[in-house]
Amino acid sequence: MIMSSKIKRVFVVINPASGMGVPVLHTVNKIFREMDVTWDVGITHSKDLTGLMQKVRAFNPDILAIYGGDGSIAEVVGHMHEDPYPIAIFPGGSANILSAELNIPRGLSAACSLMARSHQFRKIDIGKVNGKVFLLRVGFGIEAKIIENTARDLKNDLGPFAYAVSALKAVFGNKKREFEMTVEGKTIYTEGLSCIVANSGNLGLPNVQFSPTDISDGLLDVFVIRDAHLSSLFAVVTNIITQVNHEAIQHWQVKSVGIKSNPPDLVHYDGELLGECPVQIETLPKRLEVLVPRQHVF
Repeated sequence: MIMSSKIKRVFVVINPASGMGVPVLHTVNKIFREMDVTWDVGITHSKDLTGLMQKVRAFNPDILAIYGGDGSIAEVVGHMHEDPYPIAIFPGGSANILSAELNIPRGLSAACSLMARSHQFRKIDIGKVNGKVFLLRVGFGIEAKIIENTARDLKNDLGPFAYAVSALKAVFGNKKREFEMTVEGKTIYTEGLSCIVANSGNLGLPNVQFSPTDISDGLLDVFVIRDAHLSSLFAVVTNIITQVNHEAIQHWQVKSVGIKSNPPDLVHYDGELLGECPVQIETLPKRLEVLVPRQHVF
């Protein structure tokens, strides 16, 4: 845990597709002026953030603030390379799961003002899948189909509950597939409807999370959901809230894992579609420092 120090220079990266009309610049300018903070801003126009990160390095901020959703945060962190800046999260997406995981205020004004209040920096793990950075999880099968079928307009209207609407289409009629996993040189064969590799336990819904997943433990949690009978799905949700001990779920904790599926499966990472299997996934323990409230309990 790194305790707080005075923040004097902030670079704010904004995803203009996020926020549903929130006056980002007006809010940030007002609060930073009151804090006597020197700041600059950059816009994510495309997936190529190389030029924007060059601007960040030239400004040399004490902290990099990111306004956007979970996918935007992962994308920016992925372009910080081997020596990432400490980051502040200004939630601007539809689900904002990472900010919920870290107890960061959801409103832009409150999240921005956190820099002026009692705060600290928490070190969290970064995940990589085929070289792409993720902070929450990688999903196969059902989850990837949910992401593929959930339109941006629906996410803007319903937030995290939009995924539940698409889930109804994905779960029923979905067929089992075979998964081949390589862990520490050993090969594991299993089958199920979906495979999830989680860095964060938070699923974006109240009191629903994977346990014992910890975003700072240096490990990834691999879950295979084995069937979709209503009784089993109820048990899955019940055990996600408490502990993973039901026959409908298999669970492993790993530092790295290679995964193939038969038939080949769609894969997503933090809400972004990656393509189809196979994938290689690893964790980078406590690689990223995130501004969080001082009163947060770990």
